[in-house]
Amino acid sequence: MHHPGPLLSLLPQGVLVWDGGWVSGKRLEALLLARHPHNEDWPRFDLYARRVRSLSIHASEAQTLRLLSQHKSTPLFPSLQKLRIWALSITGPFNTLEPFITPSLFDISIEFISKPIQADDCDQLTAFFVALPLRCPRLITLSLYLPPPTSVSFLSRYEDLQNLRIAGQSVNTLELRAISQLPRLRVLTGLKTSSADLVTTPLQLGFPSLARLDFEGEAIRNVSGILGIISSTSFRHLSIVEGGATTWRDYFACLDSISRKGENLIELVLYSTLDPGEPKAIKDTITHVVSRLNLPNLQDLALSHDLGIRPQSSTTKDAKRMALAWPKLTSLDLFECFIGFSIESLAHFASHHPVIESITATIYVDNLSDPFIDSLPILSHNLMTLRIEQGVADDDCFVVARAIGRLFPNLDAATCYLEADSPKLMDTLCMLQKVREDHERRLSLLSVTRLPLECAIGDDRRFPFPVLNFVPLCR
Repeated sequence: MHHPGPLLSLLPQGVLVWDGGWVSGKRLEALLLARHPHNEDWPRFDLYARRVRSLSIHASEAQTLRLLSQHKSTPLFPSLQKLRIWALSITGPFNTLEPFITPSLFDISIEFISKPIQADDCDQLTAFFVALPLRCPRLITLSLYLPPPTSVSFLSRYEDLQNLRIAGQSVNTLELRAISQLPRLRVLTGLKTSSADLVTTPLQLGFPSLARLDFEGEAIRNVSGILGIISSTSFRHLSIVEGGATTWRDYFACLDSISRKGENLIELVLYSTLDPGEPKAIKDTITHVVSRLNLPNLQDLALSHDLGIRPQSSTTKDAKRMALAWPKLTSLDLFECFIGFSIESLAHFASHHPVIESITATIYVDNLSDPFIDSLPILSHNLMTLRIEQGVADDDCFVVARAIGRLFPNLDAATCYLEADSPKLMDTLCMLQKVREDHERRLSLLSVTRLPLECAIGDDRRFPFPVLNFVPLCR
């Protein structure tokens, strides 16, 4: 259930009343407890509440349910498995959450208001989460948006936790050590690292079962220290979102760390903000990146660099290096990346990736001629998505559409996204595909088939007799 309103409506009239108020020029209504419910008021509510497995509610609605639970001897939702509460205030959070904490819970998401709290409230909040694994022994998924400066060291007690999301604050070295010792943790998302440099901080090996890691903040500088403590052999997915600007030196060091640890990676997302003035002093930037990022089993790659400069067009040599560095790639996303393609380098790249399904990149389509287009290879790729992040002038639409249609004849125009200021290019591509399909249909109608016809002569003699079946051309 995404709202407890239908359940609350099962209570007799007079138990709850609507009370409205004005906040920032808007009228907001809330349910208030008008009288104490009696034993005879609960049967209809209990009949449906015990069937609720998932519940998402606002903190104000949770407060109403808490008041109701004070007049009931049994849990409101005895079979609840998934719970999400948001906009929770630190004032009395334990009383608000009390009606929903049942042994059947295995997925909990709690979002507090991002307002700093006092030390006493931090202690009470920590004590609540320390006791939570004992009250919910089946808990395997936990998502927390905690108010600062709450420490997450209590997570060391969640030994059966498999999925963890932390948001709203940075994690220091001690907290990271506590999280890394969780024996069954497979997915860790929302992790933010503090300003402390984890590269030089001695940390013992951890994360024995980790398969996916998504972290942000000062991620580029701390990636080496975090990847260095992962001991899991099933580590496959990595997402890094850099919160601030980084230097090219730290960026290249990050790529080296990923290559050393990511031999078995199948998915990599790397978003960063780089200094736009530095590439002028660095030659062959694309070569530097590709040569450092050798991931033989990578399938999905997404790179983004907020540079504010024109992407560089990769050469055919760069395209071949990419093919060697990522031989199993099925999805490539270079949105807002300094790496771009020309039609020629795109052809070289795609020809070395027969299983590629999605390409998003800035593709330069300058200086295309009919002889050049006719020399392009015809690739039988089942490319599902092609996104060209560059505008094309209306006068060049036909030539560009011809080049795309020749390279990827199986491309579905419905899944092809082109820059918004080039609507004519999409129409031209659709037109060329329709012309080709109509031509292939006419050719199929002109086909001549040989149909075997068996003629019986006598009782035991049978001879095949070929007959030409001419199908007339339908106009």
